Amino acid sequence: MTARSLITASILAFVAGAALFAGPGVPARGQTAGARFSYYADARPILAARCTTCHAKDGIAPLTLDTPGTATRAAKAIAVAVSSGRMPPWMPGPGSPAYTEDRRLNPRERATLLGWVSAGAALGDDRLATPLAPRAASVKPDAVLTPPEPFTPPAGVNDEYRCFLLDPKLTHNRFVTRLNVRPGQPSEAHHVIVYRVPESGLASAQALAGQDGRPGWRCFGGPGDGLGSDWLGAWAPGGAAVTMPAGYGALLEAGSLLVMQVHYNLKAGVKADRSSIELNYAPPGANLKPLQTALVAAPVELPCPPSSSGALCDRDAALAELVRRHGPGDATFANNLLAYCGKQAADYALKPGQDGTRLATSCELPSIAGTIFGVAGHMHLRGVSITLEVRPAGGGRPRPLLTIPAWDFHWQSQYWLKTPLKVNAGDRIRVSCAFNNSAGAQPLAGGLRQEPRYVLWGEGTSDEMCLGVITFSLR
Repeated sequence: MTARSLITASILAFVAGAALFAGPGVPARGQTAGARFSYYADARPILAARCTTCHAKDGIAPLTLDTPGTATRAAKAIAVAVSSGRMPPWMPGPGSPAYTEDRRLNPRERATLLGWVSAGAALGDDRLATPLAPRAASVKPDAVLTPPEPFTPPAGVNDEYRCFLLDPKLTHNRFVTRLNVRPGQPSEAHHVIVYRVPESGLASAQALAGQDGRPGWRCFGGPGDGLGSDWLGAWAPGGAAVTMPAGYGALLEAGSLLVMQVHYNLKAGVKADRSSIELNYAPPGANLKPLQTALVAAPVELPCPPSSSGALCDRDAALAELVRRHGPGDATFANNLLAYCGKQAADYALKPGQDGTRLATSCELPSIAGTIFGVAGHMHLRGVSITLEVRPAGGGRPRPLLTIPAWDFHWQSQYWLKTPLKVNAGDRIRVSCAFNNSAGAQPLAGGLRQEPRYVLWGEGTSDEMCLGVITFSLR
């Protein structure tokens, strides 16, 4: 994610189907109190609702759970993943507000799955099978955008990040009310982020596309500099389409473009992919309130751990290397961000006893009167945690927007608040990040751990970001 110009200019510029159980202590359908758990009566509906959108044949997950045989054989693995909370994956922590899509198991679902495994993972009588929750009705899109040719990720890597330029060919302004992603290869597409690009970014996008002789362009951190892009929506396996709140829409101006950033996870093999984006528009002339995107960023200044003394552990040398790789824009932005947030590089010097495993940064952005509907956070591979919150102008307790206590770059998503949050002029939007820049936390290159270096804000795999994404509407 880049959009340095957007950050600089900004002022504030799953529940999957119906509930399967009545609640804790209430027996599942087809099961009497004290009866033995079974696959058909108890486990199957939970797996179908929470797991098999990923854990299915040709799905992104390495383990399939969509048949009686595969589910029972994987029972012990299910218990380990459920007990640890590792699955279903859900990054927001306890301090986060409620979101419209929550992949976590509720207490009854969790107890039922663990009870089923503990009782021997029996299949039970298929005649007593609990009915599955109905799938959401399909929606006919107004437009389907697909890259002109398929893309085959490179062999020999685990992850590839690729951007594709898509043209909705709009001759007049339209409001997007729904965005859906159709992965061409569900076994590879780990997540997708869609960005809006104004017509002025066309030349920059075209210059990036095809530089290596293949469709699209590599884009680890975001779509690239010079596009003027902002976040439109995100998708991950198991997630639903992005549906804008009633009465609101994301404005696509005439001539606007979209960039589809696909994270390919290639542990299941390499196949040609041609993923698509589906759009639904409000009727022409519809009087919707526009949803906007604002970014709040904090400085990234991560000194080397005391045990390291390489040439790039010097900030000036690291800044010069950043310019060599990305041009002067990133260096200028890194210094300007320090000034904007009232910081100096010296403020981030390691204190006695620090070894680089937890380095913190934060910054605040002044708000204007509006309503926040969606949030996201973004860091790279050294990220430890990220928090977004609103600090009321008159003081009082901060209001949380997003807390991710254990950051994982591979599980990025956008989160839509169940109860949109109204903010007032004078409130502050604060982003706080923690990083690990110790020797053992450095990114891998060619299978080897990189040497520690002074890390600054940048687009590359070896750079970092501390960025909050706010989807809002003005009042």
